[in-house]
Amino acid sequence: MLEDKQNDWDWRQINAFATQNGALLGIYGFLSLVIYAVGLRYSQVSMLGLLLVLSSPFVAAFLCIRFRETITERNASFSFGKGYVHCLLMGIYAGILIAMCLYIWFAFLDNGAFADAFLCAVSQPQSQLFLQEMQQQGGLVNLYELTGATTPQQLADAFRILPASVWASSVLSLTFFVDPVISIFIGLFTMRRGMEV
Repeated sequence: MLEDKQNDWDWRQINAFATQNGALLGIYGFLSLVIYAVGLRYSQVSMLGLLLVLSSPFVAAFLCIRFRETITERNASFSFGKGYVHCLLMGIYAGILIAMCLYIWFAFLDNGAFADAFLCAVSQPQSQLFLQEMQQQGGLVNLYELTGATTPQQLADAFRILPASVWASSVLSLTFFVDPVISIFIGLFTMRRGMEV
């Protein structure tokens, strides 16, 4: 039985590239979260942190395109499935790395710094208007219900006693919820039909 080598899936190759790219994406994601957390205390950095966090899917797409260009010839086809699987695995590996880093951070290094930064952010005058708007629209109701808090101070106190495992598991939950959806779009974006030479 003859197989078309161009369409043959090499799972080890896809997994190897996904592991490497997932480590890069995980480091990028963790550093984005660190910059975002620093932005809670220093408002000059807050927009940069938010942009870095929101740009993570574009970095994932870039890494998937780089994977496509590495394993295929210039005009060769690249299936949706290969792009999807690579991006899905890359996102899972990145999520695991981010969760591990957050666990280490909150278990051993934080000592309440995140809660203090949160309090600093909500005490700034420009944040008061945002918090009032969020309260009117019911945006903080779920957070207050989950923690039992009624004020930003109580919410910061709840952040202080939250175990590191909860922070890490929330990242993993978000990864397993969002990654398959983002992978569909990146898989479609990186798909390429082969051209006749």
